[in-house]
Amino acid sequence: MRLERLTRRRSILAILLGLVLLVTGGVLYLRAHSLQSRLPRIAVGMTGKEAKQILGPPYLTLSRTNARGELFTWVDQMWQVDVLTTPDDRIERVTCVPSNSPTRRLLSWVFP
Repeated sequence: MRLERLTRRRSILAILLGLVLLVTGGVLYLRAHSLQSRLPRIAVGMTGKEAKQILGPPYLTLSRTNARGELFTWVDQMWQVDVLTTPDDRIERVTCVPSNSPTRRLLSWVFP
């Protein structure tokens, strides 16, 4: 009876430890591969083509009114990056905001 209880307790502890390791690994993976980690390599004055090489293909591309350039948007599970370009494809402004993703909402719910 006592041996059975110890085995059950060890199983529960092993499962909890595995979950903690899994969550920690997931957070570290998201942090290492997020848009925000690559964002410091983007600077005002670069070309939009250079930004695409660093961040990959944009999720959304929109033409700005009056032919003032384009808006490129990249989105991952944690961040949204918007890049505004001028008509000659130079970066005018870069913004980074938290994305509205299920992962972000879950993390804000778990860690308020």
